[in-house]
Amino acid sequence: MAGGRELTPRRWRILSFLALHGWATTSDIAVAAGVPRLTAHRDLTWLHTVGLVGRERSAEDRAHAWWYRITGEGTELLDRELVLSGRPVPLRLGQRDWGAAHYLLFLPLLAVSRQDPARCGLFQWLTTLDTSVWLRERGLAHLRADGYGVWLQDGRCLRFLVHVDPGPIGEVIAERERSTVGLGAVLAGYRRTDPVLPVGVVLVIARTRPGRPTWSLIW
Repeated sequence: MAGGRELTPRRWRILSFLALHGWATTSDIAVAAGVPRLTAHRDLTWLHTVGLVGRERSAEDRAHAWWYRITGEGTELLDRELVLSGRPVPLRLGQRDWGAAHYLLFLPLLAVSRQDPARCGLFQWLTTLDTSVWLRERGLAHLRADGYGVWLQDGRCLRFLVHVDPGPIGEVIAERERSTVGLGAVLAGYRRTDPVLPVGVVLVIARTRPGRPTWSLIW
């Protein structure tokens, strides 16, 4: 296994990304690290060779793309470096899985940030787990948001929460579930004013057509 001194700053960022977000493809890492896909491939191959990340291919993926995830050795190395540098160790480091908001909003916003960094950028993003902690600390544990972010553009700052509503699961919905499905129930929790929600906007991503994987943003 490689020691911490052998890792470049970019490879440290890649390792941290995998520890916080779970499985990722080479394309995901290229967006997250802001590098060409070939560079991301070389870094991931090196990290895999030294045992810091593992990789698998899905039998259902016709492209046969590799999916990468940090290993136990990689997690231990990152944990140790965080402790030595006096930084907090995130909850469930190296044991996380990505959620719907990760691909529907987080990575697309990162991609936009890379296109014109002088004008706009994703300044902060919290994963679903970290968003839950953030809400609980503010007395908002009743909310089930999938992410929190801070977007900067043209000198302005927008703090936002994102909620992904999967809609009804299956064709038959139990009677006791009818009162909880749909946007009305989702939005009701965010409209409460005690305590006040400390964001400028809530982005709700919801299915607009039954049975079809189409989504819309509702401001």
